[in-house]
Amino acid sequence: MPAFKRYLVPIVALSSMLGPFAIDTYLPSFHEMADVFGVSLAHIAQSLAIFLIAFAVGTLIWGPLIDTYGRKLSAIISLLGFAVASLICALAPNYETLMVGRLFQGLLASGSMIAGQSMVRDIYDGADAQKTMSKVMLMFALAPALAPILGGVLHDIWGWRSVFLFLTLYGLALATVLWLIGEETLKPEHKQTIHYKAVLTGYRRALTHARYLGLVLSLSMVFGGLFIYIAGSATLVYDFLHLGANDFALFFIPMVAGMMLGSLTVSRLAHNVAINKMVQLGFAIMAVAMTTNLFFQIWLPVSALTLIAPMALYSFGLSIVMPNLSLLAMDCFPKNIGLANGMRTFLQMGTNALVAAIISPLVLGSSLYFALGLAVFFVLGAGLYWKVTTLKQPEITQL
Repeated sequence: MPAFKRYLVPIVALSSMLGPFAIDTYLPSFHEMADVFGVSLAHIAQSLAIFLIAFAVGTLIWGPLIDTYGRKLSAIISLLGFAVASLICALAPNYETLMVGRLFQGLLASGSMIAGQSMVRDIYDGADAQKTMSKVMLMFALAPALAPILGGVLHDIWGWRSVFLFLTLYGLALATVLWLIGEETLKPEHKQTIHYKAVLTGYRRALTHARYLGLVLSLSMVFGGLFIYIAGSATLVYDFLHLGANDFALFFIPMVAGMMLGSLTVSRLAHNVAINKMVQLGFAIMAVAMTTNLFFQIWLPVSALTLIAPMALYSFGLSIVMPNLSLLAMDCFPKNIGLANGMRTFLQMGTNALVAAIISPLVLGSSLYFALGLAVFFVLGAGLYWKVTTLKQPEITQL
């Protein structure tokens, strides 16, 4: 185990980056894919929604499997399956085949992410877990910036199919690394039964655990506010800022810089600041960003500065909140981390799917609509967290 711990952060980070890469790398290719398949941009956007829905559903399947068969085996199978699904997308002769490939990409990608984050909680406790998760987030934060930049380069040189070939190689490479140097972190005494009645009972208890559900929904809402901008990035870059496929970096890099700075802040403060105080700091920063964003969109003309600067600040606050709310939620069920992680990811990705399928099309007409959407999601998330803090601290339980 000591040897594996040296590689834990990059492995978990790369596993967590699989989802953002699958979401963001093909954003610059939306227009070409619409032309190739003879469909509208809205139809191509639905391929993002179906990935997110499948990813969310997949977390409910992978969570119990990870608690039963272990983190390493589950992650390897997940990665290999994702590689096959990505190849189907790369070779898709029509829109319908692409949607099938995206469906299986989502179902299979979720396993490696849940397994990786569960490994962190298996090995570390307390402030050490906070620091480790913040380091994972620091690397994970690179994905939303690197993905569209890399996707734009691949798109310009080899076309949109090369994006999915890259995802195929990514899954295969990571599965190979995990097979060669990964170790199982699930303790034998923490293995759970896979019987469907036990699994359904576990999910029922998670959904009726007020503190756990409040924490998870709070995180889902505040991230959903940012995801409105991610899902609508093609409109923001092409139509509002009048930029090209290679200019997605201008939109994403400031947000990623904010997330990286937030992750460094968590790492530095983990041993000195209580976890709830850290979450409150993150919410305060996001509140300032949300207010500034509304002011800019109401009173100032649309520009790269007025669109992107508030998002960078919001991302900074969000990256302080995310690892801490995730740990607080997992701590509600320390013997069922995989299942609890699965439900958390299901609700978060389900919210993102809702944003991509319903909210994003509603806000595409104006930068103010984007800002209002973010504000609504943030207020809901902050309200849920405030409600959780008023609840009596429940005892740690088992699903």
